[in-house]
Amino acid sequence: MPKTSDRQQLLSELLGVISACALDEDEDNSSSLDEFDAENAFDTDMDDLMDLYTLVSSHRYISDRAMVPKRRKFSMEDLFLLPDDNFRQLTRMSKPTFVFVLGEIEQHPIFHSASTAALSLADPPG
Repeated sequence: MPKTSDRQQLLSELLGVISACALDEDEDNSSSLDEFDAENAFDTDMDDLMDLYTLVSSHRYISDRAMVPKRRKFSMEDLFLLPDDNFRQLTRMSKPTFVFVLGEIEQHPIFHSASTAALSLADPPG
């Protein structure tokens, strides 16, 4: 099941509130001396809700985005210091899954070399 973002959830809830307010207004069409004041209050509330919906829908993010520092060199220790969400975004898997996969592949001959020359991840052969 896809994850619903906070923004999508907020937009959905706002749309529900706007719809409920519109339905309530349709049901409350009664003639009284205070009808003008009630109608103005409703219009103000509905305008505020519509403005809020427009504001949220016109911005990609509803909160400030934290900048993740970029590094030139790979460090396994630094990788595991990342918050879980950042780790998952970077590796496309959770930390326990990463450790499991690493354990499964680390002894594979493709990852071992008889060469005595050091290989840097920052400078791949080519």
